[in-house]
Amino acid sequence: MTTTTAPIATATELDLPLPPPVPPPSLPAEDIKPKGEGRDQKS
Repeated sequence: MTTTTAPIATATELDLPLPPPVPPPSLPAEDIKPKGEGRDQKS
């Protein structure tokens, strides 16, 4: 049973980190998005 749960657990873990639904703790996605767009438009 452990052998069957092992591959399933790894598969779910690998899929989760690939698409990060949560923004980085350093700065919220809202601040990063407007700042990046603003800098590009200004410059």
